[in-house]
Amino acid sequence: MLSVVTGLGASFPSGHAAISVALYALGFSVLSRVARSIQVKGLCLALACLFPLLIGFSRLYLGAHYLSDVLAGWGVGTWCSILVLGLPEVLRRRRATQDASRNPPEVLP
Repeated sequence: MLSVVTGLGASFPSGHAAISVALYALGFSVLSRVARSIQVKGLCLALACLFPLLIGFSRLYLGAHYLSDVLAGWGVGTWCSILVLGLPEVLRRRRATQDASRNPPEVLP
């Protein structure tokens, strides 16, 4: 395989692919909370999906990684995004549920 770039070390998983997914997921999360319009949110989601795909395919095109490297990078980036963006929300909801069960609302006669 002819490579345009030369690697200096191990290449599994692709760091570029992982970081691009995590970065654009974070950007989409922030922008979707600020944006009011559904069209703007849709555009942000489309770009958040498109840019990591382009970065991953560029790693393949340049010969810096194999397909398995890029797929694993996307998987790592997705997993990190789910943990960083989703875990606080799950914990917040769990805490709210526990607080509601400890302090039930008073029933008026």
